[in-house]
Amino acid sequence: VQFTLTDLLASTVYNVQGALANETPFDSVVSGTFTTWTPTITGASDSEVTHNSAKITVTVSNPNSTTVYLQYKKTADPSFTSVPSKITTTTNATEGVVFSLSTLDASIGYTVQASLDSTFAA
Repeated sequence: VQFTLTDLLASTVYNVQGALANETPFDSVVSGTFTTWTPTITGASDSEVTHNSAKITVTVSNPNSTTVYLQYKKTADPSFTSVPSKITTTTNATEGVVFSLSTLDASIGYTVQASLDSTFAA
């Protein structure tokens, strides 16, 4: 018999127990534990770079409906510009989340940060 558990939290240890419903007392209880996976950013790359735009792909391991945040700035500037967040859509082992940047200045270096935390603290 197989059961599907939903709405579990990432990086959490769960204890499970099973027994036959028609046994009294529950002499043959079986128990175990498992830990849910942790979504992790494992990389970022650029593509389709033009004089005023670029695509940034953020690779997320164990995505499972995780929100990904991106911000960028001219390398010499002190503050970042946020890009609207995106939610991963697969439960694959990894997912590439693509962000499109536009209105960039030509011949200027940019710094990009990606995070699973909207404050970029992690």
